[in-house]
Amino acid sequence: MRTSRPGPALVLFLLHVAVALAYRFFAGLEIGFGGRFGRWDWFWQTLRMEDLRSDLMGSLWHLHAQPPLLNLYGGVLGKLFYPHHLVVLGYLQIFAGGLAVVLCYRLLLRMTESRRVAAGGGLFLALLPGFFVYEAYLLYTLLAAFLVLLCIERLARTPDAPGLGPLYGFVAALCALILLRSAFHLALLGIAVPFGCLLAKDRWPRFLAVALLISSPCFLWYGKNLAQFDFFGSSSWGGQGLFRVVSVDRSWEELQTCDPMVVEQPAFSAPSAYKPYGFDGSFDAPSLSQDDFHNGNVPAISKVYGEASAKLIQSDPWAWLENGRAAYAFYCAPSARFKQVEPMAEAMGWHERSYLMLFTIGGLTEDYGSIYYTLIPLLLALAVYGAVARCRLSPQAWTAYFRSHPAGVFGWFLVVYTTLVGCLFEFGENERFKFMIEPLFLVLVIAQLRGLFARKGD
Repeated sequence: MRTSRPGPALVLFLLHVAVALAYRFFAGLEIGFGGRFGRWDWFWQTLRMEDLRSDLMGSLWHLHAQPPLLNLYGGVLGKLFYPHHLVVLGYLQIFAGGLAVVLCYRLLLRMTESRRVAAGGGLFLALLPGFFVYEAYLLYTLLAAFLVLLCIERLARTPDAPGLGPLYGFVAALCALILLRSAFHLALLGIAVPFGCLLAKDRWPRFLAVALLISSPCFLWYGKNLAQFDFFGSSSWGGQGLFRVVSVDRSWEELQTCDPMVVEQPAFSAPSAYKPYGFDGSFDAPSLSQDDFHNGNVPAISKVYGEASAKLIQSDPWAWLENGRAAYAFYCAPSARFKQVEPMAEAMGWHERSYLMLFTIGGLTEDYGSIYYTLIPLLLALAVYGAVARCRLSPQAWTAYFRSHPAGVFGWFLVVYTTLVGCLFEFGENERFKFMIEPLFLVLVIAQLRGLFARKGD
């Protein structure tokens, strides 16, 4: 296994940061670009900054709409740097993007064992337009992509690691991801921890004990929501999000079988719109009392939408899958062309357009989003075929394969998981969902192509 030299990784980091800073100062690519989204709490996922600054822990305790890490992060920045917290956040996003590029390089080096491929692939990813626009976008997308890469980079180190440190890092990064982004459910630990036990070999009892300790904040957060708001999850919006997917193109007759409220009020209407339906509870906590999606009535409102979604799925599951197929086309569209960041992409000029032409083959594949539409299932099928052809029905061969290729195995698992969640539980912002795994997917593409076309002795 070739070891990573600091030189190429440092060059890629500095290149990415330099380009990001150039876009910031000369093209205005920063949080609030063009006067849009220039406040911390412009969008649904964040608590009001005044609540975070006045009572950070109390506001987080009453939080049900999202996992806590993003608001904890913003609250700390607000307490330390207000009114310049968004400026500091912007620079931290650029720093995280640079570190993500370094992780891509390290993954490529370990998965291809070629410094030339790692450097070339790292350069391609260091200039990926999605990094620059999401660094200037006030949401968790960039941080989620970084944590996904960190999870897999830690796994890539396990085959030749003398201790269990990289495995602990893998679990910690995954837990941070679960506490940052509700799309990554606690159930992922049910796959990750047994997988880690397999990699730990005879040291699995120690790994299991430490992994459960590391994972305890995730279980505690889900338990808090169950006890406090009567739902087991990290976001109370699940029912509304699912209904928005399931209800697309449903007939009026089908919708009439659901609760009248979900027919008369579009999902994610302001909480005040639901008062005529009996959702008029009052709350002492400031964060639960506003007419936004942190309101204390939202969990019960979402539950009604969730029940309606279950009824529609049960009556016609194929309609839901068909909507998921339509969402997949949105999901495969270039991430930098997501409607809320597209003005930033356009400000990047020829740089972003060259990547756009590559991913859409000059515009030929735009009806299907991009080449991702066929690339994701095709390369997944090739990866599965290669593993099956190598291991066949031998449990020992599969065990050895998992232990020697943990990054590839779990990396593909996260790609498939995020793609399914991003298409079956979201309709409208799917491109943004994809970017969380896009850098990882491109790493897997480069590594797989290297394996297909590598010459013997190369």
